[in-house]
Amino acid sequence: MTAINATMIDHREEDKIWIDETDPTAHQETVYLNAVQGLAASILTGGATPLEECLREDEVEW
Repeated sequence: MTAINATMIDHREEDKIWIDETDPTAHQETVYLNAVQGLAASILTGGATPLEECLREDEVEW
């Protein structure tokens, strides 16, 4: 995952966000992931899990 450049702009008592055009869907994905209760926290927890504690791809049941 790559970071996006975003600038917060305060104008006339309204918050605006200026998002880098190189990844226009990144903000939509972030909003979606945070809208599903517990999903963002689960992703962060999973990302912090050591590889030796993870299942191999062939052990995952789909």
